[in-house]
Amino acid sequence: MGSLGVVVKTLPVRLDAADLVVFQRDMEVALLSDSPHVVLDLSPVKYLGSAGIEFLLECLSRIVRRDGDMKLAAISPESAALLSLTRVERFFEIFRTVEDAVNSFDTFAAENDRFAEPWNAFRAAAKDGTVTTD
Repeated sequence: MGSLGVVVKTLPVRLDAADLVVFQRDMEVALLSDSPHVVLDLSPVKYLGSAGIEFLLECLSRIVRRDGDMKLAAISPESAALLSLTRVERFFEIFRTVEDAVNSFDTFAAENDRFAEPWNAFRAAAKDGTVTTD
């Protein structure tokens, strides 16, 4: 567990169907929590197959549905090129280091704190009918 409840998971050397089975079970806890903040450390990854790319997208999808966010860190140039080639990199925030990725959640939270009050007032007004969202 990292800063502000950020979960850091280190991926296996090979991101293919066979090696993902164990890692997927390990990820379930993070995927089922409320508003998960996850950083995937890709530094050990030497092979990123189609099953690995599908896994990354599925994790992101499940985390976003739970009002969370997932970021990738320490990705190799080869893996970055593959994500770019498949046009998948646009779905992820990618950081040079795990520390940078973890700290980005701190920055995001601090920036969002400035805007919490106007949004809370808007939500309250929408609930009592003062403001409609139609």
